[in-house]
Amino acid sequence: MDKPSILVIDDEEVMLDSCKAILDNHQFQLKTARDGNSGLELLQKLNPDIVLLDLKMPGKNGIEVLCEIKKINPECLVVIITGHGTVESAVEAMKYGAYDFLSKPFTPDDLRFIVKRGVDQRRCIKKTNRLIHEKQIIKDRFLSMMKDEIQLPLSHVEEDLLFLIEKIVDENSDDARHLLARMYICVSGIIALINDWLNGKYPEMPDQAEIRVSLSNQSHKN
Repeated sequence: MDKPSILVIDDEEVMLDSCKAILDNHQFQLKTARDGNSGLELLQKLNPDIVLLDLKMPGKNGIEVLCEIKKINPECLVVIITGHGTVESAVEAMKYGAYDFLSKPFTPDDLRFIVKRGVDQRRCIKKTNRLIHEKQIIKDRFLSMMKDEIQLPLSHVEEDLLFLIEKIVDENSDDARHLLARMYICVSGIIALINDWLNGKYPEMPDQAEIRVSLSNQSHKN
């Protein structure tokens, strides 16, 4: 498993050194930046899991940098670092998408705790996104199968049944025509159901039980 990456953006050298001393070990990949602009440049290169962002900096302040981060990578977790008397500003930053805030001075355990919690959150987000992606792949394959391996052959059967219904002329034509008509209606209903899936009427991919129930209900209706 890849090590979680952390970017610290703070204009105070002592704060950067403290974060390095506490976090720069074998558990994390850690990079630092002295201002908002250089931090945003590193963000685009590194795509970090967590950003520790100072609220009060010269040039672009923390709120401005936070907003830029969220534009670049909405899923990045941003922890605001705030000094005395600026807790209200930190809470305000959370309205712009900050994950949490950490007040100065903080202990090494405080920093490790909030980073660990953020890392766990990022892992959950990544796992969820991966599952959503895999589900979409399965859904796409299912719809492709429905179209190429089921819908198309059934369409040919539908055409052939209609042709037979129109051409039957022998003495048993009424019974045969009735039987073929029922088959034609059933096949047409299944094709209509498949079209609904392909056109997004049912956005969630049905499981096997749902497919059986749907086809059974369609047959009974006809």
